[in-house]
Amino acid sequence: MLEKIVPRLLTAALLVPLLAGCVMQPATLPKLEELPMEQAAQVEADAAAQGLTPEQKLILDGLRNNGPAPELTNEVWLNTEAFGGGPLQLADLRGKVTIVEFWTYG
Repeated sequence: MLEKIVPRLLTAALLVPLLAGCVMQPATLPKLEELPMEQAAQVEADAAAQGLTPEQKLILDGLRNNGPAPELTNEVWLNTEAFGGGPLQLADLRGKVTIVEFWTYG
């Protein structure tokens, strides 16, 4: 009997968090039309000054600031030919869309 119950409990223990993650609502961002008039006007002005739409400004305002990125340091660099083939610095990547993929061998 126990042989039938344990696999079902394990399956349930794995599926419940997975399914809960699928049905949980993401954090909701305020909509411009839901803000008080003065605050909406300020968001629109700030967005225009930064070259953003008001919706983009609201999204950016909702992100946490973790401070400046640490400088990239590594001894071996792969696939950096577009930047001269050597080590990269943050200044080399400023203003560019960048995907950084980290690999480790253990």
